[in-house]
Amino acid sequence: MVNSIAFLIVLAQALLCASQQKSLTSLNHFLKVPADSIQTGGRLAERQLAYIAQNGYKSIFSIVQFATNDTSFNGVDGTFPSTDYEMSLARGYGMEAKYVVSSMTPESAYEISNIIKGLPQPVYIHCHVGYTATLFTELHLYITGQITGDAVISNGLKYGFDYQSNPDAVALVNSVTGLSYATQGEVFEQTLAQGEYSYKYFFWTHRLGNSDYWYNAGQILDTQPAAIKTAGYKTVISFRENGEPTNRLSTEPTTGPVDNNEFSDANGLYNATAERVAFEAISVAFVHLPVDSSDAADWTLQKFNSYKPHLRAAEAAGPVLSHCRSGMRSSAYAIAYVAQKSHQCTAWAIQEAKYVGFVFDTPGNEQIVNFFKEVLKC
Repeated sequence: MVNSIAFLIVLAQALLCASQQKSLTSLNHFLKVPADSIQTGGRLAERQLAYIAQNGYKSIFSIVQFATNDTSFNGVDGTFPSTDYEMSLARGYGMEAKYVVSSMTPESAYEISNIIKGLPQPVYIHCHVGYTATLFTELHLYITGQITGDAVISNGLKYGFDYQSNPDAVALVNSVTGLSYATQGEVFEQTLAQGEYSYKYFFWTHRLGNSDYWYNAGQILDTQPAAIKTAGYKTVISFRENGEPTNRLSTEPTTGPVDNNEFSDANGLYNATAERVAFEAISVAFVHLPVDSSDAADWTLQKFNSYKPHLRAAEAAGPVLSHCRSGMRSSAYAIAYVAQKSHQCTAWAIQEAKYVGFVFDTPGNEQIVNFFKEVLKC
């Protein structure tokens, strides 16, 4: 079974190597990236919906229906709109907005695919936690001839979704593609409190480097520590510099306080101490390893080696959730660590970064590529 999963991961790498995914930004880092112009994920709070609208998304498509406005979801406090209100908000931002109530059937797969075809892109497609939305998006890519049938399940693996462990998902994939996958036992995210369920419960993260110990996100919110603990993360590592600007909407003042839940201080700047206090209060270890994206000294083997003991100690304690503002710096450092430990080379590190939305082998990112080369020696 494990060998079968390993084969599918290699297959996903081969099939997706040519796909140049759009880099995530500080405003949409919580999304998965099945295609350049199609992103998937879970239920968004009102502020995250405003972020993706500000970031240029043209459409939002929900394949589930939420009947009520909620003040919490999966253990995270916030203003989570009902589906009707979400549609209204999105249209108010100038986005096209649609929803269907889906089921794990071929009929739903083809209905959803037909809707996606008609939506202006980039489009954000969501369900409760991103699991089903990503599956239907992969099926859409198959239906429209953009990927092979084998890639539907193997692509899911790079997002941390093991569809082969779900009999309904396997039956759906087999029905649409004509393949004959067999259901297998769950093998991913086994370090978390309840396996893959915990990965989906706190759905704002990306599994890194085919490792059950390393997960990555953009800025964690001050409403999320309890959900992170419940999911089973043992350590949170911040790669942000203290005093960095935090995210603002274009409608908000450019200076002063901002109500964005990003552990921001009275000036709207990131406060690492506030984040440390929040996590240590619930017995989750917090490590602060600041990296300046523009400082060449922070992208050297010397800096990596100075942080490596902290990375090793965090990994030894259990699953690690690393983050920065957008997830770029944290993913680069965590992937470099995983790659070095598993004797991988720069090409592997670059491809793993693409799986979580960061395209480093492009002009302007030479510093990170050279960082990988220096750390990995190949």
